[in-house]
This record gives sequence, structure tokens and C-alpha cells, in this order.
Amino acid sequence: MEKIYGIDPTEKVTPEGIRDAIMACFKQAHGEFQKEVIESVGIIFEEGEKEKAVYDYIKQVVRKAFSDTGGNFANPNKESIIKAIGWLADFSKNFRDQETIKKHYSEIMQLVDKLD
Repeated sequence: MEKIYGIDPTEKVTPEGIRDAIMACFKQAHGEFQKEVIESVGIIFEEGEKEKAVYDYIKQVVRKAFSDTGGNFANPNKESIIKAIGWLADFSKNFRDQETIKKHYSEIMQLVDKLD
């Protein structure tokens, strides 16, 4: 079976692993857009700093998703993950088409469904 954002769904899945998969998913969906935003404001970065800025942005948004829905980014559980990905899906409707959002949500839910 193919990995889902770095996680092999045939192996044991943890909430922390899913949180990291959410970040990888969000980077895939929004990373290029965020790079374009950075470039449009004319910020000049040293080698590798642009990638770090994109990662920091993604981490901030995912942290906010957990925080705004009453979850704990550092110690997620199944319920908080479901709420956070709902928040992120709603947030993403400003940037992505509905089919893409449904696809990403469904992929993460495949992992969530494997939690106890």
C-alpha cells in the first residue's frame, strides 16, 4: 500500500504521526502558494530560508487549527485531529477547490480511522 503523507497505513498509526502527516499534506497543498506570496512581497532569503519560512507558516496554521478547536498540537488525540482537519478544510476553501480539499481530508481520515 502507498504511504499517505509519509505514513504507511499498514503499520501502527499514532496521533503524532497523523499530526505530522497533516503538516505534510498542508505543505503539499499550500506550500507553493506560500512561496509565491513570499516572492511577491520581494523578501530576499538566504539559501534554505524560504523553505523554513514556508514550514514555519504551515506549522503556525496547523497549530492554530488545533488551538482554535480546543486541541493540543503537541499531544493530539483522535477527536482533536478530526476537529483540526475540519478547521483546516474550512480554511483551505479560500485557496483550493472543493475536490482537492475533499481528497486531502479523505486521505487524512484514512489514517485517523486506524486510531484506537
